[in-house]
Amino acid sequence: MGVSPDQSVSEDFASLCDRFVRYGALLSSYASSSGAHPPTPTDSAEQSLTSLRAALRDILAEYPEGVKGAMVKPLLRRRLSATFDESEYGFARLSDLLRALPDVVEVMAGAQGGDITGLTR
Repeated sequence: MGVSPDQSVSEDFASLCDRFVRYGALLSSYASSSGAHPPTPTDSAEQSLTSLRAALRDILAEYPEGVKGAMVKPLLRRRLSATFDESEYGFARLSDLLRALPDVVEVMAGAQGGDITGLTR
């Protein structure tokens, strides 16, 4: 697992890690789990969320039958950045982040866990 300050992360280093988290994302995740109010999204965070939505739409367009939950994070890391982590958006689990985007994806709970099956209307 790799951890780095927000401004000094190397994409090469992050891609070598099994899991990579920016330090700021850890603080945000800790604040939300401890009951503190999460920070107000910045313009760059809003742009990042827009990019995430676009990447998810593109992924779902490539997989019209749906995407297994285990495939989602690697696909997002390929499209967005090797440093992608749901904690950057204030969520401890990827499934929670995905459930917070019902305008983009529908997370279906199956026998094997949550699967992304398609776009919602």
